[in-house]
Amino acid sequence: KDELQEWQNRPLEKVYAIVCLDASKVKIQAGAKVETGSVYFAWGVTMDGQKDILGIWFSDEADGKAWLGVPADLKKRGVRDVLIFCVDGLMEGFPEAIQASYPKVHIQLCFGYMVQWSLEYVHYKEARAVAASLRQVRGAPTAEQGWAELARFEDEWGKKYPMIGREWREKWERLAPLFHLSDAI
Repeated sequence: KDELQEWQNRPLEKVYAIVCLDASKVKIQAGAKVETGSVYFAWGVTMDGQKDILGIWFSDEADGKAWLGVPADLKKRGVRDVLIFCVDGLMEGFPEAIQASYPKVHIQLCFGYMVQWSLEYVHYKEARAVAASLRQVRGAPTAEQGWAELARFEDEWGKKYPMIGREWREKWERLAPLFHLSDAI
């Protein structure tokens, strides 16, 4: 246990190109009962391309509020700057919590989570076709072309699934940073 705490509190690099945050629901036996909680993971890519697990946190909170302290914890452990934080974007207030610790960071919402969220509204027989249309948005070479692909998506699917296009447009500012990066990143 001491070794795990030492690892969890170790100093980190001063700068990361990308930090990704994700979580998984887990069941943990606590005595005679089984409880559901969440395990939160942060991993980063250093400026020289090395991947590093930055931390693992456990919380029994179901609402994801444990995430809110992660950016501050990373800062406390020596991370001074991050170029891009990649998050799922499903928890309200999370991008703002990140920017409280890293005001100049770009927040990139995960396209995979956006597609996954979108498919929750789609009839299963149309899921592949809708997902393929949304992948065209992600696969565009520029933000402008991505926006045009989103318009094509709405032309094709907007009457049937208006909430999908609306949500993507509302979150575009957090989806677009990816288009401004080199292919290597």
